[in-house]
Amino acid sequence: MRIINKQEFYKMPEGTIFSECSPGILDGLMVKGDTYYDRGIPIDYLECNLIDCIDCNDSGEYSDILEKAITDNNFSFSFDYENFGRNGLFNDEQLYMIYEKKDLEKLINFLNKKKRYNIIKYLVKIKLLVYNYFFFILSSIYFLRNSLIFFFLSSSFFNR
Repeated sequence: MRIINKQEFYKMPEGTIFSECSPGILDGLMVKGDTYYDRGIPIDYLECNLIDCIDCNDSGEYSDILEKAITDNNFSFSFDYENFGRNGLFNDEQLYMIYEKKDLEKLINFLNKKKRYNIIKYLVKIKLLVYNYFFFILSSIYFLRNSLIFFFLSSSFFNR
């Protein structure tokens, strides 16, 4: 990762993953979109905050969705990763932490590892259920066999 100033940031390509930063503070996980120019001078840019991109039509719907999600834990909503908006803060002193390829690869590997861990955990649960069922069947067969042996032995013993 590296930290750059706003003028360097304007030169970064679309799709750059970044966080805004100031001393001691990192904010957001965002994707850079187009840069806006006024008479050839960069003045603003589009961004998509990957952790705050609720799929909605306007700020009112955004608020309604969040309020519903807070009050009803069964309410589900989705993100729209194509939802870019202007930064619009015009702070020329803003700094940006740029995620480089190796940082993104580490993040992707981490997320994939967690996903793989959850899949493995699920498969282990299934395997345990199958083993428990198999054990139940075997123990039932064993019980039935012993019961039949006992029945035949006892009936032949008592029939003498």
